[in-house]
Amino acid sequence: MKTIIASHGDLAKGIMNSLEMIIGKQKDMYFESFQTQDSIETFTEKIQKHIDEADGKDILILCDIMGGTPYNVSALLSMKNKNVCVLYGINLPMLIEISMQKDTCTNAQIKEYVNSNLLNTAGFFEDPNK
Repeated sequence: MKTIIASHGDLAKGIMNSLEMIIGKQKDMYFESFQTQDSIETFTEKIQKHIDEADGKDILILCDIMGGTPYNVSALLSMKNKNVCVLYGINLPMLIEISMQKDTCTNAQIKEYVNSNLLNTAGFFEDPNK
């Protein structure tokens, strides 16, 4: 499965760097950053290029926030490409788990895994003394 991390600014680059620091270099994982100077058309072309290069193989696009340009572009492209699945709200624990599953799972299996196991990857520390 080809995986693309898509975000505003340098978040995608940074989270991928952190991932590789923790579990090593990733195969078939890329990042695309939507920068202030980018147009929606330019960003769309970047994502579409990844889709074209996948030759029908499943593609998982991990976005920072729902409703932002990386998400909107990815969602529109997923509607035109049945092999593309879009996830928003990416965080490092979620990315680590997905990266360890992506080579043996389909998009449908990743979606089920995220819904079952990874929606609780953020929370508050509870001090037992308070």
